[in-house]
Amino acid sequence: MIFLETVHRKRRHILQRELHESNALLDAVINGTDYAIFVVDEEGVFKLYSRGAERMLGYVPSQIVGQNAMLFSQKVCVPEEIASRARRIQEQYGRPPVGIEVFKLPLRDDGPFGQEWINIRADGSRLTVAVMMWELKDADGEPQGSLAIVRDISRIKELEEVKHDFIATVSHELRTPLTSIQGALGLTTAGVAGPLPEKASELLAIAYRNTEHLVRLINDILDIEKIEAGKISVETKTLDASDALRGALESNRPYADRFGVHMVLKGATAGILASADPARLAQVLANLLSNASKYSPPGGEVWVATEVLPETVRFSVRDFGPGIPESFQPFVFEKFMQNRNEASRSGVDSTGLGLNITKRLVEAMQGTIGFETEAGKGTTFFFDLPRAV
Repeated sequence: MIFLETVHRKRRHILQRELHESNALLDAVINGTDYAIFVVDEEGVFKLYSRGAERMLGYVPSQIVGQNAMLFSQKVCVPEEIASRARRIQEQYGRPPVGIEVFKLPLRDDGPFGQEWINIRADGSRLTVAVMMWELKDADGEPQGSLAIVRDISRIKELEEVKHDFIATVSHELRTPLTSIQGALGLTTAGVAGPLPEKASELLAIAYRNTEHLVRLINDILDIEKIEAGKISVETKTLDASDALRGALESNRPYADRFGVHMVLKGATAGILASADPARLAQVLANLLSNASKYSPPGGEVWVATEVLPETVRFSVRDFGPGIPESFQPFVFEKFMQNRNEASRSGVDSTGLGLNITKRLVEAMQGTIGFETEAGKGTTFFFDLPRAV
């Protein structure tokens, strides 16, 4: 009997120690993070207010735990934001939110959801926060309150504003004058203003190439910004794949001529219909054709073709350049990534954005893109777009 009591006592001691260790770990996780963590019960009363919340907002847990969450929210949230959200909820549910519902009403309908709010710290300063909320339930599935995890995104918002200002400057203050300069240099080097001394002609040609590179970089940056902001427009139409390919060849042949490269149409059966945005498809083909031209040897060829697959139309662009090194292949479609060894060896300029933009545009048209490459033998980029019925 004494032996059994000793065993039970030891077991209880082990369980208590494990429970203590588990609680200590949970407390370290909750209070060690810089995120603010709140738990509110079904009556709208704070049950948990983490140290991260104290560091973020300036109120200590003893001031908050046990207090009404709505009263606290009215203190730390901007009244106009609460009123605006209350109006949206009323429009959605046909009734105004009651109390804490203004923050948590969508929980039971949509599960976890995120919001952005402006919060006011205890010292009166403001910050922008991202809030993620979950409904808490007991073992029987009955609601027991809600959990909110709050992250300070003020710095992110500041950087977004800086980025927005930079893009606006690039678009309005740089692109317009650069385009004019490029046009004037192009006309001058073409002899429109009369014959030029050989040395002057060489210098102007260098200036023209550099302005062309800058205009291309600016356009790529603006395209990336539009894509990431979800502002890129795609208007899908039914088009003849072979016609699109021939049009791209004619438009980009002068660029290939600069590198002494010949573009060859290897396969393009008439009447193959694809579903695509004509302007975006032309942009994708221009990116791939210019890329192939730059990395082809002088006097080399670039092969282009279309192929009918069961549900898609495949466009392919093949060069006979050095190929893509195995170490670089995982990064081909990443932003600002360049195979610098080959770029420096061939003396070509690249923004490091073209293939990233190409991939995003193909995916925006519900397509996929890939490549095949072999060292010393060249690279084939291909993309598949939906076939039109």
